Amino acid sequence: MEKIIVVVNDAEYAMQMVAPMKNDALPTQWVLLVCPPKFTRHVGRWVSRQSLKAWRNQWAQELIEVVKPVMTLGSDSLQWRCSHGPLPDEIRRMQQEFGTHRVLDARRLKLGEQQQPVSESQPVTSNNNWSVPSGVAVMGAMLIAASE
Repeated sequence: MEKIIVVVNDAEYAMQMVAPMKNDALPTQWVLLVCPPKFTRHVGRWVSRQSLKAWRNQWAQELIEVVKPVMTLGSDSLQWRCSHGPLPDEIRRMQQEFGTHRVLDARRLKLGEQQQPVSESQPVTSNNNWSVPSGVAVMGAMLIAASE
């Protein structure tokens, strides 16, 4: 049985990434590491740690309910965990526990958000926070120039 760890923060995007990897001939054990969205420091000031943890687990369970029917087709199995710490440390622990080295980063990149790498060997892509605002400014300048 093949074991694959998948890091997920969006159900639809993860299913698009996993669909080509599903092989009906070989049973696969999918181990999902669910990464719920982070609260801002302002919201975190008004929410207790216990309710924050409960919300994170509820959010993860809702994501799993969407993904589970597709991931468990055939003889595939699914296990999941909710991320609570640095991803490289959690991935390392999961690799030791499940005995696998295959990790799929199926997190959707959000605009203006810097995602931490899954492992130390993963290259960090530079996410330029000004790419869209500067593009909009250039398009606006071109429209003004064209209208004159």
